[in-house]
Amino acid sequence: MGWQTRMLELRDKQLIGTNHYHQIRSTLFMMMEWDAEIRERIGVLNYIQQRTGISRSVIAEVLSALRKREYIQMNKGKLVSVTRLPDDY
Repeated sequence: MGWQTRMLELRDKQLIGTNHYHQIRSTLFMMMEWDAEIRERIGVLNYIQQRTGISRSVIAEVLSALRKREYIQMNKGKLVSVTRLPDDY
């Protein structure tokens, strides 16, 4: 019971009371904790949209800006790496 409660608290902390960028940022950090094999199978944009409910256009805009500034690397829509992410967008 304690583990499940902790996971729900972490999820709520990531998704409630933050702006879209902070939700995307938190989700990217979470995805980087996954094994590379899992990241290679899951599209970043779709996963973030399903998890947060943010529109595809907003997610695409943020991901594009992060890629252009070389904060993240993606290959065919899959997350490869995160070098660092700014606190604000």
